[in-house]
Amino acid sequence: MKKPTCSHKEGQALLQFKQTLFIHNTASFLCNQDYGITSFLKTDSWKEDTDCCLWDGVSCDRDTGHVIGLDLSCSWLYGTIPSNSSLFFLQHLKMLNLAFNNFRQSNISHKFGQFPRLTHLNLSSSYFSGQVPSEISHHSKLVSLHLSILHLSKLVSFDLSRFSLPFLSDQEPFPELKLETTTLKWLAQNFSEVKELFLDGIDMFSVDPGYFMNLSSSLTSLSLDDCGLNGTISERIFQFPNLKLLKLGNNPVLVVYLPMSNGTNTLEILDLKQTVLIGELSDSIRGLKSLKSLNLASCDLNGSIPTSMGNLSQIVVLELSDNNFGGWIPESLANLTQLQHLDLSYKELEGTIPPHADGLSKLVSICLPSNLLNGTIPPWVFKLPSLKLLSLANNRLMGHISKFQSKSPSIIYFKNNMLQVIFQAQSSNL
Repeated sequence: MKKPTCSHKEGQALLQFKQTLFIHNTASFLCNQDYGITSFLKTDSWKEDTDCCLWDGVSCDRDTGHVIGLDLSCSWLYGTIPSNSSLFFLQHLKMLNLAFNNFRQSNISHKFGQFPRLTHLNLSSSYFSGQVPSEISHHSKLVSLHLSILHLSKLVSFDLSRFSLPFLSDQEPFPELKLETTTLKWLAQNFSEVKELFLDGIDMFSVDPGYFMNLSSSLTSLSLDDCGLNGTISERIFQFPNLKLLKLGNNPVLVVYLPMSNGTNTLEILDLKQTVLIGELSDSIRGLKSLKSLNLASCDLNGSIPTSMGNLSQIVVLELSDNNFGGWIPESLANLTQLQHLDLSYKELEGTIPPHADGLSKLVSICLPSNLLNGTIPPWVFKLPSLKLLSLANNRLMGHISKFQSKSPSIIYFKNNMLQVIFQAQSSNL
């Protein structure tokens, strides 16, 4: 059977959409090959009198030829999308991705809420501003919604001087999206099938976070980093049966109630950094056996690091920095055989680094600076085959620095200790 071609009407709508936008390769500068995200001019393949189903970024229904998917992420698009845009003629769309472009701080049109079949919508980091339109909540079939903003002022890893960005002048404010409680209420009520909700960086200061408790039980990912949230998130958030990712970090006045040991076993990524935590951490950890990444940095935690941390057998990233933990580093951490990144910096930890930790053979980075650690650096540290970062600065360590068994780490910090260097690292900062 001959494969259907896309309709002439939809092809013309796409070409008209293309003509309303400018192309500038810096509009997608956040798409970085170092992170596996590449950018290119997808609309360059869009030509008159050719089958739009064969164009880059366009997907069509196999039976009808209708355009059901449009992925123009990282496509160098620069301009605005008004409510009369021909984009909104594509009424058969199921997936729309416009992430990592620059739409010049224009508002998100209410027409984005009028795709009747839409299941996936991604407008992340594309310089939209203003209110998130309430019409977005009309998508009862929506499975995935990404509206996150990456604030450039918080970028550490990017050297912006490499880019000529005429649309990012010093005077131009960073885009601000706001979500009102009414919109969130309708969203939680209507999104009966939603699995992914990424709203990082959106201003939610006036939002009652309790409405997030009304989301569908099918939820797998909820990311609300740096949203200005205040109020409380109850422990019920940890009881969503399919939740794998929960990010509530960088909301310094948000109160999060930790779960008891009966929390969900499905959670793999938990980021609560710089929030106010209520509950017993040791009990919570016992119920989160599937965690692969845990970030509790800057949460003003006290006491000792719970020995139950050693039960997180799947953990890869453990970030507990900038708290008020004291006491010794629990030897149970040596049980974390999958651990690659460990950060226990800026605490009041004392005693010695655990002398036996052969189970930590996968460590890539160890950060223990600005503690009260003493004694010598144990031999297992120098035997780690994949170690790239070792930071032990500002402690009371003494003795010799042995030669690393493998290639020297890229970054080494040993300053303000009582250590004697007996070898020259290939690339180090001592």
